[in-house]
Amino acid sequence: MDDRQTHFARIMVECGCTIEDVSVTLGMKLDDTIYAVAQSLKANPAELKRVRNIIAGRKLHIPAMHSGERSSVVLDIAAPMARAA
Repeated sequence: MDDRQTHFARIMVECGCTIEDVSVTLGMKLDDTIYAVAQSLKANPAELKRVRNIIAGRKLHIPAMHSGERSSVVLDIAAPMARAA
């Protein structure tokens, strides 16, 4: 995934598109899309809630340790689900 795809993915989420729509439109895997838009989910609280449910319900692979800013945001998204389990 290049910077341009990441940029468009973030814009789409901030404008109200669902994570699945972004993934299909840009031809990305769902877990890659979640990493790409993690910071933009703060602007769309309804989608943030849906992404948390997707992570918890589908048992997506979210690595425990990753370097980079976007990974820490994804781990913050997944953290409430991990505590609930």
